[in-house]
Amino acid sequence: MGHGRNAENKAVCQALIAHTRSEVEKLDLPVFWMDEQQQRGKNFGERLHNAAGDVFARGYERLLIIGNDSPQLTVAKMQSAAKALAKETFVLGPARDGGVYLLGFNRKQFQQVDLIHLPWRQAHLFETLQNTTGAFGFALEVLDTLSDIDHKSDLFAFLRKSKKLWSKALQRRLSKLQGVPFLGKASFAEDPEYRGPAPLRGPPHILQA
Repeated sequence: MGHGRNAENKAVCQALIAHTRSEVEKLDLPVFWMDEQQQRGKNFGERLHNAAGDVFARGYERLLIIGNDSPQLTVAKMQSAAKALAKETFVLGPARDGGVYLLGFNRKQFQQVDLIHLPWRQAHLFETLQNTTGAFGFALEVLDTLSDIDHKSDLFAFLRKSKKLWSKALQRRLSKLQGVPFLGKASFAEDPEYRGPAPLRGPPHILQA
């Protein structure tokens, strides 16, 4: 990926993170921003497992984990997830691509589920998590299915279809990248995916619920 696309990819990630943080800040929950400096592990599973373990080590009993790439995730949906989690229910937010945009579990569930070796970033992640929670006999709350943004086509589809004011603000932020309108031609069209640089890797937020 060329230097110009790197800058644009970083800007996309920063815009999505800024939006996610603005939504999270509206919640009455402790929030932990797990950036690259705080993450430990060789792969996504290890980093997520260690990040969750670090927060549990502070004495918290229940966690919600969200990514930064699902702009449809609202305060109301996160509040619903927190309420379900308070009933000792394992919570999953399924993404349309077969992954998940939200995970919620308590300390005991965390100790039982092998987060490290789940098929992260694969199309059967949600199905695997459903089967895993069933095997352990956990009560399960499944939230609405939402789109996440992994490819440029996902981003453009979101911007075209979304009508809410908060997404309009996100659209304006994205459309200013290097002065190139994002609706229409992709300024990183030669690359089917965008990935943020290391400091922007997920999971960005862990919420104590």
